[in-house]
Amino acid sequence: MTRQLNSIKDKLKYYILQSLEKMDTNILRGLSGINPLLPFYHTVTNERLPHVAHLLKFKNVDQFILDLDYFLRYYKSISLDQLIKHKNESLKIPSNSVHITFDDGLKENYSIIAPLLEERKMNATFFIATDFLDNKNLFYRHKASILIDYINKNDDKKMNNSVVEILKIHKYSTNDLHKSILSINYEDIFILDLIANEIGISFREYLEISKPYLTSNQVKELLSAGFSIGSHSRDHPYFQKLKLSEQLDQVNTSLNFLIDTFSINYKAFAIPFSDIGLRKDFFDKLFTEVGINIYFGTAGMKRNEFSNNYQRFHLENRYANLFPMQVIKNKYSTTIFEGLKRKYTLHRH
Repeated sequence: MTRQLNSIKDKLKYYILQSLEKMDTNILRGLSGINPLLPFYHTVTNERLPHVAHLLKFKNVDQFILDLDYFLRYYKSISLDQLIKHKNESLKIPSNSVHITFDDGLKENYSIIAPLLEERKMNATFFIATDFLDNKNLFYRHKASILIDYINKNDDKKMNNSVVEILKIHKYSTNDLHKSILSINYEDIFILDLIANEIGISFREYLEISKPYLTSNQVKELLSAGFSIGSHSRDHPYFQKLKLSEQLDQVNTSLNFLIDTFSINYKAFAIPFSDIGLRKDFFDKLFTEVGINIYFGTAGMKRNEFSNNYQRFHLENRYANLFPMQVIKNKYSTTIFEGLKRKYTLHRH
């Protein structure tokens, strides 16, 4: 009986969403109440990036240009400053506003993305994990992707067996080597280093040759061009696995670094991964103790009980090959549907 009821609910949801998505985008935008539109990306390039290749599917340059031209045609690009003042000082913004953001501080933000935005006079914010700035360290997930890429290219049974042994010793599954490496936690970064040492990879050499992250000088140029920056933590952990004091230190230390290094006068923070499950006291202290002006999550088109918290939606992975209008209409429609069930607001406990 329960299975039949769930099947009926799924069908009903499908038909409602299908009907909504046939409506004009402007009508959907108005019904959803979502403003501004907040898409986010990590990188854009025509090149293959070993440090990202096994983590996400990103847009190529032509696809990204199509996205930007769509936003330019149907939305009004606003700055981070306008967004902060909209929330904190009730500044009015256009009803079809858009602000694009980029996470992780990858070098393509400067070399590819920024020039395309400048050509179109579009605003954007780049969120930087400060420990990776100037290519001083590698994000642990990027390490995992580099390892998988190397293992794939070499296809060496002896090498694979040595990796399996390391995983076994540290209680990780070895049924699927790639999935196992990707499952290595932030707390176990040393295992990635052990594997790299065993199979002959130098992460330091990768940083020196590939230079995957932004440099301080590049960030200064982005700021001079009118773009904004924010914190994406120090080293991109899962915040859900940290103590409250560690969570706040990640934000505070990285923001203070950005303020001291680049003389910015605002505090913007974008959570790494996801904020689902983070407790209310974390958000309370972000504003009362750390003093952030604006916060960004990754839960799609959701509302927050905290007024200056924003949720964003990505246009990568399964959306990478789609025209943005398809994705946006689906997001608006889902928001409207969830609003009917009163499930479109994120509540913290």
